[in-house]
Amino acid sequence: MEAKAADNPVPLEIKALFSGQRVVLGETSRAVTPLGGVAVFVAFLEKLNFAGKVGKHMAFRCTSPNQIEPAVTLTAFLIAVLAAAKRFAHAGMVRGDRALHALLGIKRFPTDDTIGNLFRRFKMGDLHRLFDPLAEWMMERLPVGAEGYTLDLDSTVFERYGQQEGSLKGHNPRKHGRPSHHPLLAVLSEAHFLLHGWLRSGNCASAPPPHGRRPVRGDPGAESWSFSKKLWRYGLSAKRSALSVPILASSTTSCSAFWKSAVCPTL
Repeated sequence: MEAKAADNPVPLEIKALFSGQRVVLGETSRAVTPLGGVAVFVAFLEKLNFAGKVGKHMAFRCTSPNQIEPAVTLTAFLIAVLAAAKRFAHAGMVRGDRALHALLGIKRFPTDDTIGNLFRRFKMGDLHRLFDPLAEWMMERLPVGAEGYTLDLDSTVFERYGQQEGSLKGHNPRKHGRPSHHPLLAVLSEAHFLLHGWLRSGNCASAPPPHGRRPVRGDPGAESWSFSKKLWRYGLSAKRSALSVPILASSTTSCSAFWKSAVCPTL
């Protein structure tokens, strides 16, 4: 079988500017991409059946014959972020990458407006209907340890350069006086697993939590008397320099039950 003429590269020889070595250039109509490493991430998502899970729990369904499925749009956003996109408009950098589209198995890559419109459709109930089962699914994949996991609670600062909602002046060690967000993060230390995140305004205090021993640890500067009282209210032991919280080791425990067993749900 003869190869297609379009696949035969047209050689062109030039000399390197400084070394004088011969360099052969070629061209082809085959799709190429600078994001070949994304193939590893795509294979990982395929092994997890990520597309099936997101499609199953997605809160929206499209009926237009020219639609792009919401699950595809959400995944395309993740791929754009992986490709170094810093804002929605940067998603256009990968819209013309046909090789990347082939990896994802899609014919069209959504525009930044399509991605933004999807996120604007989400209300609080939609977020819970999508991410609660996804979080439980990810929790079930964690290996069961005899001693459970260490729950690390800490805050961080994201400085902002616009008029984002909740972007207020507060503690900012890098950019003093600049508006920021001050989120709280809960991480299972041994698994490097983000259990929960709480995006807060930049003028929020660091607390909770205080410093603790296994299985709960936190920033010593974030010690809070009100947080300690909430732990006692839920039957959890607490000391000034340490907190002792029972961690559930069963992999069948839902994410919400796991979180309520470790931290007061009203925090």
